[in-house]
Amino acid sequence: TTGEEGGSMTFSVASHDGTKTSGLVIEDGNAAGELDVTIAAGTSSLTNVAGNLKVTGNTASFGNGATIVNTSNTLTITEQDVVLSGDLTINGNDITFGNGETISNETDGTVAITATTTSLSGNLLVSGNTTSFGNGASIVNTDTGTLTVTEAKTAFVGDVSMNNNLY
Repeated sequence: TTGEEGGSMTFSVASHDGTKTSGLVIEDGNAAGELDVTIAAGTSSLTNVAGNLKVTGNTASFGNGATIVNTSNTLTITEQDVVLSGDLTINGNDITFGNGETISNETDGTVAITATTTSLSGNLLVSGNTTSFGNGASIVNTDTGTLTVTEAKTAFVGDVSMNNNLY
């Protein structure tokens, strides 16, 4: 049909068993000015890129259905688990989880966790001297031998042991 011409070019080589195999196929796409390119043959093929790889489109698709999509300042990886080896540096200020909870470093020197309950396992080491609560109360390590609770009423459940004088 006029205006719907197309073509293809195929580079083939003998594979390991001598079978003629297409290693590079360039063919017309489904729109003007578009070409579709297939590199390698089969999922066991190894494709090496020397130098940098530039992708001018926005989506990288994998054989298992996972994708990496780049849309206006957001990179979305659609895999259940993403594993990074080495250190992770975050140049922004927030980490947002699927349930809406966040870890924020919006204010320099402060890391805010928005969960209603924050659970820690193991020991908690506080290197500063004050633990502050949302109602204004605090526990202050005033000096080496003094721990001050700034609440007018302090309740204990269970036994309380005192080694020195009770004031």
